[in-house]
Amino acid sequence: MTQLICECHHTSHKRRSGNIFYDRRNPFFCILLGCGVALPCIGQATEEKTHDRKPKTETIEVRAQYQHKAKGYVAFDSSAATKTDTPLREIPQSISVVTRQQMDDQVTQNVAQALRYTAGVYSEPRSDTIFDTTFMRGFGGFATSANYVGFLDGIQLQQGQGWAIPTVDPSTLDRVEVLRGPASVMYGDASPGGIINLDSKLPSLSAPRQIAVESGSRNRIQGTFDVGGALTGDQTLLYRISGLGRRVDTQMRDAKEQRLALTPTLTWKATPRVSVDFVLNVQRDPDNNFAGWIPAKGSVLPGPHGRISTKFNPSQSNYDGYNRTQIMPEYRVKYHFLQGWNLQQTVRYEYLNTSFKGLAVNFSNPYDTNGNLNRYSSWSRADLNGVVADTRVEGHVTSGPLQHRILAGVTYDRSESSMQQSAYGLVSALDYSAPVYDASIVPPSLAQSTRQDSQRIGGYIQDQIRLGHWSLLLGGRHDWLTIRTFDRLSDTTSTQHDSAFTGRAGLVYLFENGLSPYVSYSTSFQPVVGVDYEGKAFQPTRASQVEGGIKYQPVGYSSFLTIAAYDINERHVSTTDPAHPYYSVQRGGVRSWGVEFEAHAALTDNLGLIASYSYTDPTVTHDPDTSLIGKRLYAVPRHMASLWANYAVTWGHLQGINVSGGVRYVGSSAGDETNSFTVPGVVLFDTTLRYDLSHLSPSLHGWTLMFNGTNLFDRKYVSSCFSAGGCFYGNRRTFKTSIAFRW
Repeated sequence: MTQLICECHHTSHKRRSGNIFYDRRNPFFCILLGCGVALPCIGQATEEKTHDRKPKTETIEVRAQYQHKAKGYVAFDSSAATKTDTPLREIPQSISVVTRQQMDDQVTQNVAQALRYTAGVYSEPRSDTIFDTTFMRGFGGFATSANYVGFLDGIQLQQGQGWAIPTVDPSTLDRVEVLRGPASVMYGDASPGGIINLDSKLPSLSAPRQIAVESGSRNRIQGTFDVGGALTGDQTLLYRISGLGRRVDTQMRDAKEQRLALTPTLTWKATPRVSVDFVLNVQRDPDNNFAGWIPAKGSVLPGPHGRISTKFNPSQSNYDGYNRTQIMPEYRVKYHFLQGWNLQQTVRYEYLNTSFKGLAVNFSNPYDTNGNLNRYSSWSRADLNGVVADTRVEGHVTSGPLQHRILAGVTYDRSESSMQQSAYGLVSALDYSAPVYDASIVPPSLAQSTRQDSQRIGGYIQDQIRLGHWSLLLGGRHDWLTIRTFDRLSDTTSTQHDSAFTGRAGLVYLFENGLSPYVSYSTSFQPVVGVDYEGKAFQPTRASQVEGGIKYQPVGYSSFLTIAAYDINERHVSTTDPAHPYYSVQRGGVRSWGVEFEAHAALTDNLGLIASYSYTDPTVTHDPDTSLIGKRLYAVPRHMASLWANYAVTWGHLQGINVSGGVRYVGSSAGDETNSFTVPGVVLFDTTLRYDLSHLSPSLHGWTLMFNGTNLFDRKYVSSCFSAGGCFYGNRRTFKTSIAFRW
């Protein structure tokens, strides 16, 4: 006879006992059934046996906490890959987790900055912080083809037409999860390079309460707060409110970025089996400017009037501007309806309104005969109303020696977006060596006015199978998509129907010493809106990946290492129609292969470390223009490497000082699709210093001073180019200082 006992410290329940499903061959994992949750065990379960002939009771005591587990920079689980809380070492795909501690130590201003030290991700191809633009495993782009951060709390952040693109401030986040490679089996349409999922802060009795004021270079001023606690004596109703206000000049003349953000959250433990989270994200970005491009001649290459200043603004302050308002209410409910089974649902409504007007360099013909920059003006207005719902059931089944963790779900999203966009208007040329911003600008006329309705539904199923030390992951999904576009100017409607099946299979072997070699195969798709010259709707792009690697979580140490090699092939890529240059055909193909290494470690109680290296080689495999075959994709560094360390001083008169520092290497990249020039690489240094003022006086308990510097040696560099007429400068040196109070 066996008696199984556990103590459940689920955040949605009071302390109680229940049964567990316990794998004796893997003492670091158990499943709490009495509380209806599944999670890794914190620590090793203990097992007491007697060897008498009489039947005796076998007792196993387990303590567990249902929440993401992380220590400093080291995370031990993730829900991004499987939509279940699964140990990282059991997932046969490369994953990185940027913890709250890492974001705090690196003083990140946007999500892209939070990914600076992440393998396989080039997160700052341009210097502005208005959009979170990334290249992952070689896949990305600019403007409408960019790979924007696209998922929040496990469901898609919807995007409208034009510049109607949402973003989430990192001050409202608990962690950032990076799932590299095709991920459509869980999320529907997604980039072949991977997805970035943001996790919102939620109420917690252990979360610190904090208020901070920050200033710095470029007239920076910022205030933040994060408070929360229990609203009821029995702690069944918890709250948390985080907020931010910021204004800072950019490195361009007469340009600024501003943001107001407020995120109230509420957790209701309705019953021992039902918990509900409410999240409201409200963000306003008024009167912002974002960096326009400049030509390669004058930045990467010699220019007609010398080098273009990193402070040069190709636009004009009395015309340029970008405004964004987003409101996103969300709820998440989890219901434990049977022993070991639960039903979860996440629903979010999204409202987004944007307006833009500005001047830009004509990238197809950047210079006039006098060596001055040709420019054009444009404007756009766009909005979006949409809803996304993901409903899934998760449970555990045993069939002989096999242990199954089954997940099945349905995702539904619908959106209505509207856009008005101008033609390109001519503006007087500008001498970048001695700019005079007095151009008379007449807003160009309306050129495009559309309304687009999108509806998607996807059904998926996944099985995580354990047999001894083996872990097998199988999953499949089918998506159906309908997009209707109404052209108000021509009074015509076009309809596009797409469907796609995607899948994933992966195998891991879990050695007892913490090594976990794995191999996986996964696929993805992305819809392409539009038609070719003959009026045929484009089909979705398809991609497949083979990946293999080793994960290592040393037993008894707070560290996690991953080495991965991958090969991604994408087909049906849109490229210029050689017979009709103003149209596209889907005859392109891309292959990206590479190797990545990443390590997160707490080497001692005082020393934390992050290290990464990436080799990325994305090339064109098919194109109607045969001269492009074999060329590298632009803006993707071949090599990237980084190292970040944090040390907390706990001895002598220096006690209370926390020192962090990092170095980043961004390698060279191709400057255009023909690889006619190269963007040089750069080495950048960052640092953060903190001091706990309570070591000066007990009366200052809770007060902390902070200093942060990025690009400490003020390197002037070009971060990326997409053509000979379009390049972006990287961010020069910035300083931030703050004083914060925690209680």
